[in-house]
Amino acid sequence: MSRMLALLVPVLLVAGCKNRDCDDRPAPADAPSDTSGYALVEARPDILILSVSGHAAAATAITCQEVDNRAYLADDGDAVEEIRGVFVDHGLSVVVRSFSDRLQAPDLDDDEVPDAPDELGFVELLRILDQAYALWIENTTRPTRIVLVAHSHGGNWAHIATGIRPEIPIEYLVTLDGVITRWECEHECNVSNWVAKNNYEFDFNISQPRREIPVVGEDLPQHVKDVVFPNVRYNLEIQSTGPLPLNDCCDNIRPTGSLDGIFTEALGDSHSRCHLADSDSMNWVVAKIDELEL
Repeated sequence: MSRMLALLVPVLLVAGCKNRDCDDRPAPADAPSDTSGYALVEARPDILILSVSGHAAAATAITCQEVDNRAYLADDGDAVEEIRGVFVDHGLSVVVRSFSDRLQAPDLDDDEVPDAPDELGFVELLRILDQAYALWIENTTRPTRIVLVAHSHGGNWAHIATGIRPEIPIEYLVTLDGVITRWECEHECNVSNWVAKNNYEFDFNISQPRREIPVVGEDLPQHVKDVVFPNVRYNLEIQSTGPLPLNDCCDNIRPTGSLDGIFTEALGDSHSRCHLADSDSMNWVVAKIDELEL
């Protein structure tokens, strides 16, 4: 699909979400510090699958709420199950962790433990990436290969994570119809205040996924979800039929302007179907991984 279509995507759902004063909002509470429920305690596997789901299929999908968001890609009959199967069929050991469309896990009872295992967020994703790198990748003779699979809003979180952890190699980044619609409305202030609270410095503004990444040969900076950073070996990208603007408008590209290692397909599945195990989209993803593993 042409990159110029990005300029034609309706902005109705985004209206009212821009130019807010995030300084007036309280900084996010500290993320739960106890990682015992999701820390990597297994023997070093061949493959680590990390999934990042999108917005809940509920009324909150058109509001700025993350309360119902959960890690649905790990459900039976969904993407993780299908992708895990292809690696198991190749005789490889697999460990899985899954994350939801939120900055960090809730801890409403203040016991330092995430309230629910399927409500881990971006902060927890970074913790697992860092732990995997330290335990299973850095200075190892047979490093674990990371597979990062994301749907919808999860595409922004996943691509941001690869961009701010350039030292961590990602074998496969599977982007299932990544979208930016209402991402800022839900997450921009939380992320901006979290960055400021912790005095983090990144190469780009991670609170704003739109038009942040310069790409050689492109007149405008590109959306984060459409940029494949150098530490990603393969990117398998699915685009859905929408409806607009709930679908991926643009083919992915590397900051150099290269398409090396990027494979993009649009197979006629809807936004809500393309991540399911029995969809044409997931059948293509599995077949492509199978081909690349030979």
